[in-house]
Amino acid sequence: MDKRRLVMACAIITLAALGIISVVIMSMTRNNAQHSNPITTPVTLSGNLACLPHKNTSPNQPQTQECAIGLKTDDGRYYSLQNLPQGAAMTPFTKHITVSGDILPPTDDRYDIRGILKVTTFTQQ
Repeated sequence: MDKRRLVMACAIITLAALGIISVVIMSMTRNNAQHSNPITTPVTLSGNLACLPHKNTSPNQPQTQECAIGLKTDDGRYYSLQNLPQGAAMTPFTKHITVSGDILPPTDDRYDIRGILKVTTFTQQ
């Protein structure tokens, strides 16, 4: 009789533990799904088109000569630009521009940028 109670108690404890584990896993999955869509912030920024600066410029590291075009704001901050209108990338770097859109967190660690601007409007002065 005691052995039977012990087996039943072990079975109940095991089922309870599995239930708790499944609830934790479902909660973690739900939280990850919420974080996969980052919160955007609508902004309007002014500055000039510029080549984005590389993060790692130490002399012992390989350097490339490519120019990833982005925005250098009037206060010296850099942003990667997405969804530029056709021909906007041909704007001379000396022309002052204003862009509006949503800011996303940076996803590329090659460039020293504050964020990614998903452009909705692009104007030249």
